Amino acid sequence: MRHALPLVLAGAFCLGTAAGVQARQVDVLWSADAGVRDAAAEENMPASASAAREKAFEQAVWLEALSMADDGLSDARRELLREFIVPRAMEYVQSYSELGSASSDSGTTLSVDVLVNRRALKDTLRGLGCMRGSAEPVEYMLTIGGASDVWDELGRLQALYNTRVTQNASVAVFLEHRGDMWTGRLDAGGHSRAASGTTLADAWHGIWAQYFSSLAAAQGPHDALVLQVSGWFTPDGVESFDKELSSWDRDFDEAGLAQVSMEAAGISARWVLRGASRGALERRLEAALEGKGLSWVLEPDGSL
Repeated sequence: MRHALPLVLAGAFCLGTAAGVQARQVDVLWSADAGVRDAAAEENMPASASAAREKAFEQAVWLEALSMADDGLSDARRELLREFIVPRAMEYVQSYSELGSASSDSGTTLSVDVLVNRRALKDTLRGLGCMRGSAEPVEYMLTIGGASDVWDELGRLQALYNTRVTQNASVAVFLEHRGDMWTGRLDAGGHSRAASGTTLADAWHGIWAQYFSSLAAAQGPHDALVLQVSGWFTPDGVESFDKELSSWDRDFDEAGLAQVSMEAAGISARWVLRGASRGALERRLEAALEGKGLSWVLEPDGSL
């Protein structure tokens, strides 16, 4: 039985598209026996089925995050990203299904199929600057007031978001601690982004998430593209490719199967993709469809 969970969208909204959700199967070893846990190679081995289930959620969400984040993240930044994402894993779990369990001398292995809201997770990664595809840090000028013991935390935040304090930078950040609140403002390109929260991390994330999201909006065309693929002999081929396409959502924001047609030369299908990176999609298509006897066309919406 699949169990639906309350979904927190973390500032995003979910669309019924191929890019919206993704199921991932995770196997987690657990044991109620303290001796078995102490002997296990893995640290923090769960002590109950419910704890194993929670760990499955964390692993599924983390694996989905890795599949979408920029491949060029350093090991240190990847670890900081894990520390940010894993405690928030439940925000991205839409539903789950326990597939079964198997016992051995090492404990009990619980298999869980976890449905992850990749759209919400992608928006979070974008707000962290982890989908920029650039190893160069964003340079900014910093003014901070009302606190003097935050430099270690600020250093970790800079490392996660890949930012660096520099004089005469085009981005200016103002942070202030007053009472129980932190406020932040980021000025760049003639625009200001403001945020507040009870922690430095809240205010920091609020302003930088707005900044990175605006960069993403400005870096590529957001007009819809239409992908048409032809040459299948059975509908199973269309279904299989639709599932594969859903895993490419690093390269687009939304995708939907719009039409399937039976033709003399075989079956053709058409997808509408929004917020797409055309160059990245073309490279994916060339690699995925090479040698399969399929033809494809990727054009702006309205031209096919």
